Amino acid sequence: MQVVWSWRKGSRSIEHIGSAHDNVALAALKTAAAERLAAGQTELDLGLSGGVEPGTLPIMSSQITHLWEGLCAAYRILGFESATKGDSVFRDLVLARIIEPTSKIDAERVLSEVGVDALRSGSKPVVRDRTRGRASRRTPRYGAEAMRRRHATMAVALLILVSACGNDSTSSPSSATATTNTAGTEAAHDIDAGTAQRLDAAIDQVMTAASIPGAIIGIWGPEGRYVRAVGVADKATGAPMKTDVYSRIGSMTKTFTVTAILQLAEQGKIGLDDPIGKYIDGVPNGDKIALRELARMRSGLENYANVTEFQQALVADPYRNFTPQELLGYAFAEPPVFPPGQGFQYSNTNTVLLGLVVEKVGGQKLPDYIRVHILVPLGMDHTSFPTTNAFPEPHAQGYTTTTASGAETTATDWNPSWAWAAGAMISTLQDMHIWAPALATGKLLTPEMQKQRLQTLSIPGQPPRDGYGLGIFNLGGWIGHNGSVPGYEAVAVYLPEKQLTLVILINTDIAHQGGEPSSTLATAITKVITPEHVYTVGQS
Repeated sequence: MQVVWSWRKGSRSIEHIGSAHDNVALAALKTAAAERLAAGQTELDLGLSGGVEPGTLPIMSSQITHLWEGLCAAYRILGFESATKGDSVFRDLVLARIIEPTSKIDAERVLSEVGVDALRSGSKPVVRDRTRGRASRRTPRYGAEAMRRRHATMAVALLILVSACGNDSTSSPSSATATTNTAGTEAAHDIDAGTAQRLDAAIDQVMTAASIPGAIIGIWGPEGRYVRAVGVADKATGAPMKTDVYSRIGSMTKTFTVTAILQLAEQGKIGLDDPIGKYIDGVPNGDKIALRELARMRSGLENYANVTEFQQALVADPYRNFTPQELLGYAFAEPPVFPPGQGFQYSNTNTVLLGLVVEKVGGQKLPDYIRVHILVPLGMDHTSFPTTNAFPEPHAQGYTTTTASGAETTATDWNPSWAWAAGAMISTLQDMHIWAPALATGKLLTPEMQKQRLQTLSIPGQPPRDGYGLGIFNLGGWIGHNGSVPGYEAVAVYLPEKQLTLVILINTDIAHQGGEPSSTLATAITKVITPEHVYTVGQS
């Protein structure tokens, strides 16, 4: 069974976009829809096709689910939260019909002749032309009156099929699949009081010991949720931290860049074992370093962030705009750390190169590709890839000692271009709540590609069970990533065994006992909620 879609502008010709299977189809639908919305095309032609006899409507319960999810996706693309807003939303919104292999039957006739009960029961009815007594193969009408009737009819159909879309922004534009297996297992109530008190105590202790100004913590799972903002967003004014603030997420950006690479690999546009030199010129050992090794941090290329000249340039003018080519120049001026594939070194250089591959092969600027192919499909409306130092409101002030003198300063408005594909993105607690399980379970990838992603190799200094895969890590069973840029840190991980999501956002990157304060928080939290699965960084 396939989900099939096309977009139409006015009453002119229909442009067929394509079809795909199962979960991947829903992400592809959102991608295609977002691209056409940007081009001013705001009518969606959506349906189902399958191997059925001519004239027989392929309405099965599983197919209705796919149609419902697709309509939810289209609905949210255009900013409508619920199908209950009435017929007016359909003027420029959704045209939907059931599509057969050899004929098209418009939705009005489906409802009037098949009936709502058939849709609900999941039966496989045949639509009959009452005047001829045979299965109809009549093509849809495109006149104004038919358009009006179809809009009204689909208002009814969507109220039936899309009622579960609801108003929760985490459930969907194609995130129907992203939330079915995660939010569906999350309890709607808070965790028990005893666990909450232990978490409060553990968090407060780390906040004090590590001098963390403010933090936002979210935990979601089958036994309840725990969401808390603690400390201050601004030390000068004493403004409290709140759960809805935007935050820079640093190297969490790597997970998006590598997801884009894996999507392109799925489409056959690149091969993970292709050498980087096939796409980008001038890379040391470029004919030997595979894209897979870049994603796994095993290229041997120096991390430009470790190069003294880069560090001096950043602190001299943190508002400067760095280009990807400038960043790579710092790295390429240094000799490789080890031969390709012969070691592990966490390196921003690797991800910047992958970002350039996405742009070259994907045909879009990296921020645009990530928005269209990842953020929109998952409904992550509050996540962005800035190309300047612009920072959405509200946001916390970020505190760092990444200065020439080592004195503390605010890095709130520093230009994140220095991190680009490796660390420039901004997000929120709720969007990271969407992303962590989607990333860990491969909601935007096929199972085969996700399996490759999760094939981790050991990390020096970590316990043997821990490892780094393709832009993702596994620490104590927690799958995801962390991030750190001047002023801000993030952790977003998912524990499949317990179906638990953990997100931490803080407004400092000032080290505590030689480590990242966000990791110290994550360790303390997981000791409370999953003592058999403790998140640790750099502790073997």
